[in-house]
Amino acid sequence: MKISVSRIKQHDVDHFEEVYKSYMPVLQRFAQQYTYDAETAKDLVHDAFLWVWNNADKIRENGNLAALLFRLVRSNCLNYLRSLGIRDRNDVKYAEAMAEINSLLEDSGMDDLGLWRHQWLRHALKLLPKRGREALELHFVRNMHTKAIALEMSVSESTVKTHLKRALKTLRDDLDEK
Repeated sequence: MKISVSRIKQHDVDHFEEVYKSYMPVLQRFAQQYTYDAETAKDLVHDAFLWVWNNADKIRENGNLAALLFRLVRSNCLNYLRSLGIRDRNDVKYAEAMAEINSLLEDSGMDDLGLWRHQWLRHALKLLPKRGREALELHFVRNMHTKAIALEMSVSESTVKTHLKRALKTLRDDLDEK
């Protein structure tokens, strides 16, 4: 699909919808590589399109709108991750791995290292505030998305994100002390 920046600048709704339908799936997959969450990725891509619509006058006539959309989505994703306090992708993967280790160790015979990990994880989870532990378990053990966790816990999505951020920070800090 050929994007016409001039049509976007003129707020041509039909053209904007075509661009949205063409680029939304690929941008959402791109965002999901950062967020690991389809709903969050969709929201961040939507925000990028909203920025384009509201700031069409700032886009250069000869500019590459597709490249701009990718930059906006990447920036939105990085800002989102920063807001969660995630230093890099590995922090989330680490927490997932620790949850997996916990369930695996319960089902197997544990060597000394396995026993230490198991005891540390149980101890660290007990240190978490109840709501943080609940959000962490719903997210990593039951594989629930932020929106579903918010409904389950009867809180806002931003509160769930805060619980997850604080719980991960507590686990990280406790592990750094060991």
